[in-house]
Amino acid sequence: MNVTAKVSKPHNKVHTLSTSRHTADGCAQEIIKGLDLGSGTFCTGKQDGNYANPSNSSTYIACSNQYTYVMPCYPGLVYNAAKDWCDWPSSPATSAPSSCGSQISTSFCRTKANGNYAISSCSSSFIMCSNGLTYITPCPSNLIFNDIFKVCVFPPGSP
Repeated sequence: MNVTAKVSKPHNKVHTLSTSRHTADGCAQEIIKGLDLGSGTFCTGKQDGNYANPSNSSTYIACSNQYTYVMPCYPGLVYNAAKDWCDWPSSPATSAPSSCGSQISTSFCRTKANGNYAISSCSSSFIMCSNGLTYITPCPSNLIFNDIFKVCVFPPGSP
């Protein structure tokens, strides 16, 4: 699977992150390559956080320290601003956000290494830390977060 994410620095150039997913020993790995695209300043003056991409609902814009990241959703999903994650298109945008992870502080990842972390009270979501930012990320339907492998997996005993 190949997906692309664009990154722009304030008053500078936009970069695309080309991501390829490879499976080795049953584990998925992300390989990211940067590509120059031109200029962009979407996040200049905006608070850190995620924003709907008005030109493409299968992506969202993540702002971090005035940098602009155009992030792809997994194929078939669209960004749901009400829930602040990529979701199935049939899921209503007006749904209340899940309480799963709602007690996690936005500063959780401030001192943590980039990576995925379990939410002790909720196996259907996990915390993704990226450059000090905290993202509550849901597992796809019927999957649970495995804290050993740091990915969403089928529950034990699933066919």
